[in-house]
Amino acid sequence: MNTPEENPATATTESTPTPTQTPEKTSAPVLDAGEEMAKTQTSDLATAPSPEEKPAPQPTTQKSNFTPVDLSNGKPQAPQVHSPAEKLAMEEAAKYGRVDAEGRVFVNDAGVEREVGQYPDEVPAQPFALYVRRFLDLQAQVDLAQARMPGLKANEIDSTLHSLDKALESPMAVGNLEGLRQRVAALRESGQARKEELAQLREEAKAKTLALRTSIVEGAEKIASQDPHRTQWKQSGTRLRELLDQWKESQRKGPHIDRATEDALWKRFSAARTAFDRHRKQYFSNLDAKQAEVKAKKEALIARAKELATSTDWARTSALYRELMNEWKAAGQASRRDDNSLWERFREAQQGFFDARQAANQQADQDEAASLAAKEKAVGAGQSAVTNQEPGYGKGHFPRFVG
Repeated sequence: MNTPEENPATATTESTPTPTQTPEKTSAPVLDAGEEMAKTQTSDLATAPSPEEKPAPQPTTQKSNFTPVDLSNGKPQAPQVHSPAEKLAMEEAAKYGRVDAEGRVFVNDAGVEREVGQYPDEVPAQPFALYVRRFLDLQAQVDLAQARMPGLKANEIDSTLHSLDKALESPMAVGNLEGLRQRVAALRESGQARKEELAQLREEAKAKTLALRTSIVEGAEKIASQDPHRTQWKQSGTRLRELLDQWKESQRKGPHIDRATEDALWKRFSAARTAFDRHRKQYFSNLDAKQAEVKAKKEALIARAKELATSTDWARTSALYRELMNEWKAAGQASRRDDNSLWERFREAQQGFFDARQAANQQADQDEAASLAAKEKAVGAGQSAVTNQEPGYGKGHFPRFVG
C-alpha cells in the first residue's frame, strides 16, 4: 500500500503531514508512485482557489481540458471534473473503484482489487478525479498508438507496444484498465499483421533489387564478352560507367540484399569490368603494332614509287605503279593521321612520273602531227608535178613502158 511517507510525490512542502505528525486539515489525496504520469500534464494546468482559501488568480499559460490541482497553499486539493470525457470517465469509475472508511482508494483491476492511493484526512466530493485523469492519459496513449499503427515501422511497433505494456502493468488509475489491455492486445495483433506486411514488402523490394543488380551484372558481362574487333570501345565504356552508377544508386537507396549474394554479384561485375579493360588495352596495343607495321610497309612503297619517278619506260613503269597501288590497298590502314600523310606522299611520288609521261605523250602527239602534215604536203606536191608532165594522167591513161 502506498502511503504519504512512501511516495516522494506527496512531499510538496516540509509542512506536509505524516502519520506521526499532527495533520493539518486537508482534503487532498496522497499522491502515489503513478503520479509521474500525471506530472506530464501539470505544465498545462493553471491554479485554482482551494475551498479554504481564495488566493489571487494566477495567469494560465496554456488552455487545458482538465481541471487543475491547486498547490498554492502547499496542500494538494482534489481536482474538479469539468470536461465531458472526464464526466463520462467519472461515471464509469464508480464501477471499478471504491474508497474505504480510511480514505484509501482501490481499483478493481481484472477482478483483483488493488490500492492506488489514499486520502489521509478528509475524502473530497470527487475522490476519483485524479485517478480518472490518469486513466484518461492511458486511454489517450492507446488511442494515439491505434491511430499511428498503420504507418509505423517494425521497430516502432515493438517499442510502442512495449511502452503501453509497461504503462498498464499496475497503473495508479481508476477505470476499465482491463479494457485498455484488451485494446493493446488487439493492437498487438494488428501490429503483427503490419510487421508481416512490412516484411513482405521488404522481401519484394529485395527481390526487385536483386533482379536489378543481376541485370546490371549480366549487362556488364555481355559488354565484356564482345568481339574486340567489333566492339565500339567508346560507347561500350560509357555504358559500363552507366551500369556502375546504377549499381551505386541501388546500393545507396535500395533495400539491402544479403551480404553473400551482393558480394558474389559484385565479384562478377568487377570481373566483367576488368575483362573489358584488359581487352581494350590488348586491342589498342595490337592495333598500334599493326598500324606501325602498315606504316612501315607504306613507307617502303613510297620509296619504291620515288625510285620509279624518273623512269621513261612509260609502259613498264605504269604497270609497276599499278602493282604498287594494289600493294598499298592490301597493306591495310595505319592511324588516321599517319595514313593521310602517307597517302599524300605516295601520290606525290607517282605524280612526277605521270606528269612526265603526259608531257612525253603530248610531245609525241605534236611530232606525229607535224610529220603527218609534212608527208601530206610532199604527196600533194608530187602529184602536182606528174600532172604537169603528161596530159591526161589521172584520167584513165596509163603511160607505156618500153622494155
